[in-house]
Amino acid sequence: MRGLLMLTVCLGLAWLSLGPLALWLLVRGRVLARTGAVVVLALLEGATVALPPERMPEVAVARESVPEPVTGCAERDPSPESAALSGHGAALTVSWRAVPGECPTAEVVVRHDGRRLRVWLHEGPAGGAREGARVLPVRVDGDEASLRIPLGSRPGRGGGYVAVDGRTGHRIPGPRPGAAEPGRDSAPHA
Repeated sequence: MRGLLMLTVCLGLAWLSLGPLALWLLVRGRVLARTGAVVVLALLEGATVALPPERMPEVAVARESVPEPVTGCAERDPSPESAALSGHGAALTVSWRAVPGECPTAEVVVRHDGRRLRVWLHEGPAGGAREGARVLPVRVDGDEASLRIPLGSRPGRGGGYVAVDGRTGHRIPGPRPGAAEPGRDSAPHA
């Protein structure tokens, strides 16, 4: 294994040094230099092809940790009470009134509809796989539950976007004046 690694490194260094020189000689050299350049390139290519393939070690790839929906909580479609678009438009934080036995996750669908961001929320066992639905962690702070929805493609910088409850079509008001941004400085639901 060690000899194969050393051969591979030496072959790579030969390509890095002799490859450009051979190409330069092919363009600018005389007939004998051009012939030598072709032979060097052919030998480098032949050695590369003859090199036995190295087996790559099995590497465990970490999956994105997405919380799984929980089946031990009540199924409901909460009504968002406030929504705040982050300063850069990279995320939307939505909050609603928490209930006893609040689910630790919620299924969320966001659709861009012109200048409106239509939001659907569902708590409880995962229903039929809704197109574009994501399962996100819910944060509970006292009697308020919230979640942060990352917006893959930013809707825009200039603002003017309005969060809308997807079920009713009514605008979701912004955070109350003097209140902290929903979901900020609160611990995840346990």
